[in-house]
Amino acid sequence: MFRDYKKYLLLVILLSMLTSHIQAQLYSGAELRTHEYFQYGRFETRLKSPQGEGFLASFFTYNDSFPETDWCEIDFEILGRWANNIDVNVIDEQGSHLRQNPLDFNAHIDFHNYAFEWTPDYVAWFVDGEEIHRQTGEHITSLSQSAKLMMNIWTPSYTDWVGFI
Repeated sequence: MFRDYKKYLLLVILLSMLTSHIQAQLYSGAELRTHEYFQYGRFETRLKSPQGEGFLASFFTYNDSFPETDWCEIDFEILGRWANNIDVNVIDEQGSHLRQNPLDFNAHIDFHNYAFEWTPDYVAWFVDGEEIHRQTGEHITSLSQSAKLMMNIWTPSYTDWVGFI
């Protein structure tokens, strides 16, 4: 009997040693990112965004070679705090060119198609095949840096923008 007790005690000690060395990581999001870089074209995804304060789902281009090269980002951002709104944005060396667009549906209830066209002359955003916004001008013609295509869901710390979790 004493021998069985020793086995169980040894097992408990080993388990406690193992679990004390295993540390969980706190994650605030997940992303998909292409290996390839793209410059110009039509990019499309089908997604259903999460609902709730503090959540952000996005579909965008990102130049992860910055600061060696110019900043180049084109965004679709769906904030969980707003059911009927989507942010579209171009971010370049001069800053953000954000536009908030109302939707006639709740983006968190069902899947929808989101696309943007990036050309040397304009960037246009589409929801379910309909153009919702177009930007032209010097900030668009300066977007000449290739970028990776990305999607993510995360909980940014910018509570004035996305809300609290």
